[in-house]
Amino acid sequence: MKVFIILMALAVCADSSITQGMKIKVRKDEYLIVPGVGAESVILQDKKFDIRSILGQEKYTISQTQRLFDIFIDVLGVKGLPSVSFNCIYFVENKSVMYFIENDHVVAIAGLRCNRVTIDLVELHRGVRHVLSRYNQTRMVKNEIKGNVIFVFPEIGFAIADDNNDNVIDFYIVFSKIIT
Repeated sequence: MKVFIILMALAVCADSSITQGMKIKVRKDEYLIVPGVGAESVILQDKKFDIRSILGQEKYTISQTQRLFDIFIDVLGVKGLPSVSFNCIYFVENKSVMYFIENDHVVAIAGLRCNRVTIDLVELHRGVRHVLSRYNQTRMVKNEIKGNVIFVFPEIGFAIADDNNDNVIDFYIVFSKIIT
């Protein structure tokens, strides 16, 4: 029993160390996407004040509301997933990125540029079929509305959208992993 407990503790520490290393990489490389962790130099759960210091002199627009919205239902039109709520969006036009915030913390990041690569070396500019070939589709949720398709990978905290169903990724979203 002691051996089992020690092995579990080592596994937790190793996982924590790997995640910390990924966070450092995201901070240093705005082109790197780590599903379930961060993108665009921002980490999920960063405070909104951290975003301001990361952006420096970049101009951004803030949209804030009293009502909570849901990333999946209200933004992506996907039902049946646990809620990722937000009531504030920081939009950085020059970087083509949106940071979704609830209770002063980043809950999701949407990037509108596809010259990005994931930590798994998946290059978004190579298109939807490339991403689908690299990620397990077993628990993927697909939603198609009028030729626009969204692919959500809840267990890794990543989604991509293909407007016009033309194999071009028009935007991606990083959010916390959802284990179902």
